[in-house]
Amino acid sequence: MSELTKFKKTTTDTTEGRSARTYACDILAAVAGRDAYADKLLDEARAQLEHSRDRNLLTELVKGVLRQQRRLDWQLQHHSKTRIRKLPHAILAALRTALYQLEFMDKIPAHAAIHEAVRYVRRRAGERLTGFTNAVLRACVAKGAPTPPSDQTTRLGVLHSHPDWLVERWRQRFGAQECEQLLQANNLRPRQCLRVNRLRSSTEELLAELRSLGLEVEPVAFQSDCIFLDSPLALDDLAAFRDGRCTVQDAGAAAVIRLASPQAGWTVYDLCSAPGGKSTYAAELMNDKGDVVALDLHANKLPLIHNAAQRLGLSCIRTLEGDARSIRFDAPADLVLVDAPCSGLGTLSGKPEIKWRRGPDDLAGLAALQTDILRHAASLTAPGGVLVYSTCTTEPEENREVVDRFLRETPDFALDPAENYLPAEVCRDGALETLPHIHGCDGAFAVRLRRG
Repeated sequence: MSELTKFKKTTTDTTEGRSARTYACDILAAVAGRDAYADKLLDEARAQLEHSRDRNLLTELVKGVLRQQRRLDWQLQHHSKTRIRKLPHAILAALRTALYQLEFMDKIPAHAAIHEAVRYVRRRAGERLTGFTNAVLRACVAKGAPTPPSDQTTRLGVLHSHPDWLVERWRQRFGAQECEQLLQANNLRPRQCLRVNRLRSSTEELLAELRSLGLEVEPVAFQSDCIFLDSPLALDDLAAFRDGRCTVQDAGAAAVIRLASPQAGWTVYDLCSAPGGKSTYAAELMNDKGDVVALDLHANKLPLIHNAAQRLGLSCIRTLEGDARSIRFDAPADLVLVDAPCSGLGTLSGKPEIKWRRGPDDLAGLAALQTDILRHAASLTAPGGVLVYSTCTTEPEENREVVDRFLRETPDFALDPAENYLPAEVCRDGALETLPHIHGCDGAFAVRLRRG
């Protein structure tokens, strides 16, 4: 039984607005327990809500609270004599959700947000903590936020809701001004990005269709097959998505496959493929001619790839369960893709709980795993073939340092500069590198390596 299902069994809300808030608190409580991920629980809860406005409210509350969690806790703690981190997860979730509405959602009346929080606490913990909940939230309304901390790292961490270790790392790397721009970008709602299926449509055709529906759209400057949407869209409501003329993929992730530049007839091994965005884009660029093997360690993720390929009308993709560190094939590939497991620190706008789960000590362990996968991938690459290493993190330990170590150890591979395949605006020192505050998409890194 999932955490969300467990909470739902005690839920008696009947009105849609209340249900959205109750689900939000339940999801946030489960995520705070560190054994649940917001996206999976959001999918489950959204399916229970009839109206799109309630589904949108639910998403806004969950993602918004996770983005602003440290700032919310800083304000709540200032008005509480009790250590809020010692509160039960459900109670803290109710406080955070209410304060987020008070601070960041103009159309939510203060009395409504507080009433719903108190009501939720009563149902989860009885009367014991309702007075505390009411008093803390009313103090937040009456007295507002305290004076920000004077230490620059702590101030930026609190005001932009990031852990100090990330703030200090980015201050040292980018400087204070650019660091703050990155922190701000991470707290923006990510723009939805559609990738055109070039086998069934074109960017120009899809842009015209979306504009005819009254949607505000913008072609991605550095990735000609991608379109930004300024407002979130329920994909099942979009005919172009249902009939496979487009799919969802971050522009930075799509640029990785542009860098790979797969050709019709090639054999491609995508070693960490789920949910299949890179495999399907490779197949499209190959005109669906060749062999794309989409590998993943987890068999339960393979249907995601299969279903995506079917919807997009692609026949050259086959799925396979296996470990990217040890899988063997009968013959080497023209192209091997390693979209390595990573910290995900380039995806904080869409997956904000990551910043509360990662720590500086995680990077070394991830780099070791990434290196193991890359070394094995090299053995699967044909002479003259291409090996592409990519991540969705911004951190050098997982990116350039992994690649530099690999190139020192593996002299028959050489860097094929990204500038030969991609616009200069997303290239740096031979690699693809996107950053949220500069390119408006996830942070991504990739290199194209050619085997001699």
